[in-house]
Amino acid sequence: MSATDDRRSTDLVELVDAEGNACGSTGMIDAHTHGKRHRAYSLMLFDGRGNVLLQRRAAHKTRFAGIWGPTCCGHPAPGQDVVAHARLHCFEELGISGVEPREVGTVDYDLGDPTSAYVEVEHNHVLIAFYSGTPAAHPEEIDEVRWLPVAELARELDDPPDGVRYAEWLRPVADVAVPAAEKFGLLNVDATRAHDTHQRNVYSYYQFKTSDKINTEAGPDDYVHSHFALTPYNPTVLEVTDPGQRQDAILREIHRMENLQCEAVIDLMPPLPPTGRVLDAACGRGGTSFRAWERFGCTVHGVDFSEQRVAFANAVAARRGVSDQVRFFHANVEDTGLPEHSYDVVLFNEAAVHVPDMRKLFAETARLLRPGGSLVLVEWIADSRTTRTAAEVTAINNNYYTALPSRGEVLSWMLTARLVPVHVADRRRDVLPYWELRSHSDHRTGVENPFVTAFTAGSMNYLLCVAAYQPDHVRTLQDSRS
Repeated sequence: MSATDDRRSTDLVELVDAEGNACGSTGMIDAHTHGKRHRAYSLMLFDGRGNVLLQRRAAHKTRFAGIWGPTCCGHPAPGQDVVAHARLHCFEELGISGVEPREVGTVDYDLGDPTSAYVEVEHNHVLIAFYSGTPAAHPEEIDEVRWLPVAELARELDDPPDGVRYAEWLRPVADVAVPAAEKFGLLNVDATRAHDTHQRNVYSYYQFKTSDKINTEAGPDDYVHSHFALTPYNPTVLEVTDPGQRQDAILREIHRMENLQCEAVIDLMPPLPPTGRVLDAACGRGGTSFRAWERFGCTVHGVDFSEQRVAFANAVAARRGVSDQVRFFHANVEDTGLPEHSYDVVLFNEAAVHVPDMRKLFAETARLLRPGGSLVLVEWIADSRTTRTAAEVTAINNNYYTALPSRGEVLSWMLTARLVPVHVADRRRDVLPYWELRSHSDHRTGVENPFVTAFTAGSMNYLLCVAAYQPDHVRTLQDSRS
């Protein structure tokens, strides 16, 4: 028995009736010894190129040892959210953080284990998600992983290669998961605004992020944010005794903190008249855009290369009756296609790091700004070239498909684009409470500890920067060096 099997042997599972309704609980061993129907899930990860990730269960597992199965399988505790458990379990087993599972169906089965006396009588929730990377499989759980084309998987389920044993539940799970992955675009990602493989992965990460309650669920004020926060949290939210109410309180507090971050970011902008124009670059679902409009009452445009995020933001604008002033466009921030020198402010609220070449990003920013206009950049970046390779920074890069640049590189690239910094501040200490609070949420992803480590150790900065577009001034500086 593995150490994790031994630890989980005392875990409770949720018993269900024939329709999947909860009807009690029992121990993990009891459910699998006496064939009691219980809730489970199987998560299948697809890379957007027609491949699915499979795992071979460790040879020392107590059940179904050495058998190939879905990417990740597990049992939520009684009353626990299936998607939230799957997200965390994927990190525990495979070192993969940040996946966003989508439930696409259920399958039921009664199967005996050919490697033991245990049985699986399960109501299994089938989940799918996007992932494109290299897992770090936990040796206590997994002996091997491999990416396999879905067409090849279908052939191998019919005729397994020598020495390959597939879990019997993999076929019914695949019968549900593969068509759903095709329906939702996970088999072949059509990233029309992505310029390269890196952007394609970033696009997929956000395009398929639709059920993450922290980053996609609107607060009571109808705002949705995809950024951190800069204020302490109210500790009383962790004192709520009812588990469900405590989780709701944590989400409300995170949203409140994110709203305050928006205000701090907008405070960096110059006062704008109603005739002013702001571009929220890589705007996500528009939370910052709407806050900026409420502050200044001016024209605010947003661009993002995720169709679903742009559609969501435009729907909010229509619902609020402000579509004439707040509009969102499906475009790549490297090449927006918007008129040159037409904005007073270009804003990046934790978005620039998702662009692989910030030099192109800043060149486009300079093209869009009026002379004397402002770039407002809020970003999490590496402190130096040395810390770019720190373990915690690498973990964050793997989560978000980023390649975090150093602070020096970012400021240098801004100057090259004639964007002259006039305000630079590192607020890494102020962002720590946000990540500490997130670590208490059932919707945490596994990336919380790397952020806490990075900001505590100083291997990353949380940079707030304002730069003025001053082409003549920068040209003079360049001429003086020659």
